[in-house]
Amino acid sequence: MTTLIARFRYIIYKVWGRLGLTTFSPLFFFATGIICVQFDATVIKTCSSPSNYTQNNQQQLLFFNGSSCGDQRRALLSFVVYCCVRLISYKFEELISRSELGCLSRMKLPGTHLGLSLALPYLIRSLSFGSPPLPLMAYRSILFFSTILLFVPYLRDLVHLICFVHKGATRRFFRADYEFFLTVALLFLHFSIIFVEVLDISFGIYCPQFIFGIPILFPHTNFVHFLFLIHNFLLKNHKKMPIIIYEVCEEDVFVQLERQRCLANRDCPIRSAAYRLPFVPSQTTTRIRRELEGRIVQIRDLDELQRLVPCDIQHGPKKKPQTYSSNQVLYHK
Repeated sequence: MTTLIARFRYIIYKVWGRLGLTTFSPLFFFATGIICVQFDATVIKTCSSPSNYTQNNQQQLLFFNGSSCGDQRRALLSFVVYCCVRLISYKFEELISRSELGCLSRMKLPGTHLGLSLALPYLIRSLSFGSPPLPLMAYRSILFFSTILLFVPYLRDLVHLICFVHKGATRRFFRADYEFFLTVALLFLHFSIIFVEVLDISFGIYCPQFIFGIPILFPHTNFVHFLFLIHNFLLKNHKKMPIIIYEVCEEDVFVQLERQRCLANRDCPIRSAAYRLPFVPSQTTTRIRRELEGRIVQIRDLDELQRLVPCDIQHGPKKKPQTYSSNQVLYHK
């Protein structure tokens, strides 16, 4: 009963995760920029003397750093909206991670980070622009090194992913060359995003960039969510391993194990399946044994088998073997 409930929850998380990835991920990525654009005029009107703001040059003045009232309030608005969007997207990422919670690579490297503190250097830099509280070099150095410290969890995830991919390549984990090249390209994209965002948050060295009027520099894009999507895509890659058939001597049954291995080089309990074959080892001929799909391993009892297989054993047969006719399969009486 517990296994059925776990399977049902896994299916619910899986369906919701796939629908959410295609529906909500683009919204989470651009939500901060969209909201800030909609409320920009309202924020400017709250200033006492918005003399340099007109409706015609809104696009040019939007999201420029400066010491004016409008720029500081834009920064505060962006910070608050980013934190709210990030909280919602973080809960969504946790929901997706639960669908693969039994996977060992996912347990070692979940890849979910809240990321609210990343907006603090941006807020400090925006509010103190033009009048830093310290000498300029010391002020920028403190911002830079504090930003590096905030990015340590993402750098650690990147290093672990590189180690997983390197070990997988040495074990011929990838089925084709294009899978390996795609994985390397995603790792490079992961590193590039971290590098670009560290410079942007620390120094704000990039000119304002827009897509259809929506700003795309931090914090107006949820790049943390995009890093999670890359992380999630890489860990979803599994390799199908050869089938193993266990002959349990005391119970006189065959148990077939279909395995899938993750990047951590462990059999995945979610994607693997073990079920009893519908014929008896003691009544199986040598010819039928040779025709079995997978090598046969003899073990003593089911307790020993439970320690070997990564998943629960299904009591009923998953499917009848396709290599036998009805008069070749010997069933339990």
